[in-house]
Order: sequence, then structure tokens, then C-alpha cells
Amino acid sequence: MYRAFLNDTSAKSVFLRQQSIKVMSKPNHFRFPALLALSAFFIMCSFAPEETSRVINSNTAPMALEQHPVLVELFTSQGCSSCPPADRVLQALNSTDEGEVITLSYHVDYWNRLGWRDPYSQAVFSERQRNYAQHLNDRGVYTPQAVGNGSSGHIGSRERELRTAIKAASTQAPQLQIQGRAAWSQEDELTVDYQFSKVPSNVVLQVAVVDAAVENEVPRGENRGRHLTHTNVVRQLTTISPEQIIGQSTISLDQELLQEEENLHLVLFAQSTRDMRVLGVTRVD
Repeated sequence: MYRAFLNDTSAKSVFLRQQSIKVMSKPNHFRFPALLALSAFFIMCSFAPEETSRVINSNTAPMALEQHPVLVELFTSQGCSSCPPADRVLQALNSTDEGEVITLSYHVDYWNRLGWRDPYSQAVFSERQRNYAQHLNDRGVYTPQAVGNGSSGHIGSRERELRTAIKAASTQAPQLQIQGRAAWSQEDELTVDYQFSKVPSNVVLQVAVVDAAVENEVPRGENRGRHLTHTNVVRQLTTISPEQIIGQSTISLDQELLQEEENLHLVLFAQSTRDMRVLGVTRVD
């Protein structure tokens, strides 16, 4: 089950032609040479299939497909009783065998009205999910929702479905390669340097400040009495517009994040301004 805010979303015949060889009868004085020639012909043919088979079999070994990073964004909430299973799936995806998976967890705020205010929720994350709903043709927003590379939506607790989507997405080469690094420039500022494999167009650069692991008790709401844990929680999201993508940006961190510096890392990803597809992603520790 999952909780919807507006509305519910959601495998020659092979025809073998047998060709007979018709041997025309000859006068008797030609029979013996003809039989020798015919015998030689069949001997040659008997060896040909085996040689052909060896050549074909030598090329049947499957080629391993190159795997590329996949970004999975989970929209979740501590005020939603259907979300803890999806939070656990996200944790499992961090050690997936389907290739490199970069995960982000956004806590939305529209379930805060149910009796518990999610301490990691932000209105900007709810708005981000609404934007996805428009591009993915969803009839509304719901939790838990997982979005793969900005182009496919899934119920976040369906692990098998997610892993299948990740495996398929990992075979598609990104349109942009991103390299980045970050350093403290002042007490509350991060200077982020980044480089693209080619000059981007019609893209924004998203810089997510991510807390690797958080946990807390929930005294009220649908999850009251539960101890919840979350992985890769987005604490701050900065969008760098196309005209501001110049190779370096300075990000001012919220004061409450300064005490959690050791648990923070960055995720940089380029996103299309047309359909929100993720064109490239990297993690910066």
C-alpha cells in the first residue's frame, strides 16, 4: 500500500526446405569415376558443418554491458505509515549489484498535518515532486515515490521493480560527465568546483547537500512510537541556473547543518530544463 495525496497513480516457425540432389545416370564406362567424385563430395560436406559449428560457437559468448551511475530520488515522510518500507529499500539500494546507484531522500511536508511534523521536511521538496508529477503524467503526488534518473516513477517500496528499472537505466550512457570537488571557503560556505564533459545547454545544475544517515523517535502521527532511520537525506538543495553555470559556485549552508559537517556529502547532477531528465550525476565527498 502507498498513500496518495490527490489521486491514485498508477512476450518461427522455422521452415526448412529440403533440397534433394538428383544424380543423372551416365553410360556404364563413366560410372566408376562418377562414384569416386560423388564420394569425395559427400566426404567434404560431412566435414563442413563441423567446421562451421566451431566458428559460430566461438562467437556466442555474451558481452558484458558497461554500467553507468543511476540517480534514484525517493519522496518520503515520517508522517506516512507506508514510507518506512521504502526507506529500507533505499538503504538496500546503496549496496546494490546493479551498478553504481546514487540515492537521495527528500522529505515532503504535506503530511505534517497528520499530527507529526517531519523534522527533515521542506516545502521545496514537495514542490519538486509536483514538478515531477507534471512531467511523468501523474495525476497527483504520493508517498513513497521513487524517481529514476528523472524519467520514471515507481512506488518506492517495490524493490524488485526498482532494481529492474535501475538495471535498465544503468546501460544507458549519460549525456554529460560531471567532475566536482568542494571545500570550505568560510565558516558557513562551501565552494563547489565542477566540470562538464561538454558545454551543457538547456540544463540546470542541482547541488544537494546530503546527510548520510539520520534517525529519531516519532511520538505522534501515523508512525507514533516508532524509531525511524533514513539514508542520504537531502538537507539543502541548490539549483544553479544555466547562465550561472560557470564552473564554480558558492553555497551558504544553513546553520543547523554546520554541526553535522562530518556526515555531509554533496551530489551534483545535471537536469534538463525541458523534461527533468537527469543527464549526468556524481557524488562529491
